[in-house]
Amino acid sequence: MSAFLGELKMNMPAVITMLICLGLPFVYAVLSHRDRAFKRKAVFVAFIAMLLIRGSLPLTVLEGADVSGEEDTEDADGYDEGGSVCGIRLDSMLDLNLDAYTRVACASSDASNFLKTKKNRYPAENMFDGDPETCWQDGEDGYAEGTEIYALLEEPGEIKYIIFYNGRSISDQDAYEKNGRVRELTIVSGEKTGTIELPDMMGPTVIALENWGEVSEFHFVADSVYPGTKYEDTCISEIEFYR
Repeated sequence: MSAFLGELKMNMPAVITMLICLGLPFVYAVLSHRDRAFKRKAVFVAFIAMLLIRGSLPLTVLEGADVSGEEDTEDADGYDEGGSVCGIRLDSMLDLNLDAYTRVACASSDASNFLKTKKNRYPAENMFDGDPETCWQDGEDGYAEGTEIYALLEEPGEIKYIIFYNGRSISDQDAYEKNGRVRELTIVSGEKTGTIELPDMMGPTVIALENWGEVSEFHFVADSVYPGTKYEDTCISEIEFYR
């Protein structure tokens, strides 16, 4: 209904013109009811006028699009408010007292790829081992756009915060800058989803989740990457969950 009213308001001059063209001949015909031939002519003229004006109006106005009475729930970003997109925002670590929350451990994890060398492995579990000095590192050629990471929580619950340690190291700025870091991150849990741009900084980034309800797993997608100054490998040091 809202879409129909909006179209009607935007095309009000054409609608008024159509009403005038239709109304005046009928009024005149009624006033001149003795002349039957004129009445027929008036009806015919009004009909032709309606067809001509119809061509100048959007079909949604003339046909009454969305007249079911249901409101359009799509918001300005194109998301359906009645469904899947949930609140997600960056918060400050200085304003957050993690002692007031309970950390939820990761029961198992996986990634669509990871780096393996003769000496070292950088698998997904490095992001959930409680040690920010270990890291996951992608094993694909080029940067890790589209790489997917999965985490199953030990206990389902309403996760309030995700602490995200981006990059290769949380203590060595040179190692951090040499490798790629996640820039745009999509977070998915069941039918819930949200996308956020991460700052390019070493150390913890606080991601606050709003209205996600109870979740048991997370699926992360690295949509875009900050390029490294030397290597194309993209790294994540640690991901923590708090409820």
